[in-house]
Amino acid sequence: MKGSSLGWQGRWGTTYAVNLRDSASSFDEERLGRVPQEKGLIAADAWYQVQAMNESDLRSVYLYIKSLGPSGESAPYYRPPGKEPRTPYITLVPPQTPKK
Repeated sequence: MKGSSLGWQGRWGTTYAVNLRDSASSFDEERLGRVPQEKGLIAADAWYQVQAMNESDLRSVYLYIKSLGPSGESAPYYRPPGKEPRTPYITLVPPQTPKK
């Protein structure tokens, strides 16, 4: 839950797993209830799971994350296509369809 400095690079640029502990540290329980409606606040890959949670589940996740202590450093920011990442990264290349 501390994110990662390992990037995932593709046509979209380079993305990083966000530090959920860092993100949650700026929330209070009231704000947490609005997180599913505020798509930009959490990583795209987690948004689909979080928006399906009920309020009790969200509160449980929030309290768990808060109990973990200091959040550590933020994950690196997104790098757009053509901008070289400053950290190690994995290049994701879609498979090529063989020509007939």
